[in-house]
Amino acid sequence: ETSTWDSSKGFEAIGTEPVPFTGTLDGKGFTITGIYISRPRTDDIGLIGYLGSGGVVKDIGVLNAQIDGYRGVGIIAGTNEGMISKCYTTGLAQNTIWEGNIGGIVGYNKGTVGNCYSHATLDAYNTAGGLVGRNYDTIINSYSTGSVTEEWGGAEGGFVAWNYATCQNPYWDKQTSGHTSSGDGDPCASGKTTSEMKQEETYQGWDFTTVWQIQEGISYPTLR
Repeated sequence: ETSTWDSSKGFEAIGTEPVPFTGTLDGKGFTITGIYISRPRTDDIGLIGYLGSGGVVKDIGVLNAQIDGYRGVGIIAGTNEGMISKCYTTGLAQNTIWEGNIGGIVGYNKGTVGNCYSHATLDAYNTAGGLVGRNYDTIINSYSTGSVTEEWGGAEGGFVAWNYATCQNPYWDKQTSGHTSSGDGDPCASGKTTSEMKQEETYQGWDFTTVWQIQEGISYPTLR
């Protein structure tokens, strides 16, 4: 439905850098399916455009998304300065004009991303990471599997494109992403084979009692 909104530009992201979203979006385990955004010359594109300090997005899945933005593109948030936790995504995030910096969860991360995963496909003109485009703060216990491609010759990685900060126990699928490297900057995340990504023992430090669950040898981890 959103593909016809606003002269086919689709959904308008919630929050901008001048007026960020600083509330709480608690999905309570529900999903949003089929969100469409086509704003290739607009910064901070996603369900949340700009999540400000103190803002929270948690316990939600965004599935079969199709989003296109300019600089700072992520299915959950274009830019995050708050907290994103227990979120997951599928679909396509892309950037067709110059700048880029896109990720399956967040484009620019300046806050915390914890216990999240993305199976989304990333297709950027410049700079793409499976989970986060550029990380300036903290990523904890998260993984990505989506295919990552980038045209211009900038940074690209199976997990992040550029990392300048902290990653704790993150993983990405080297086979499905098409990348044996997690990106540029400081090393971030451990690349694993598809078979390894479907084994609980791979995920060191993760809580498989109250947060995660897995069908051993069959599926990737999902949130309880």
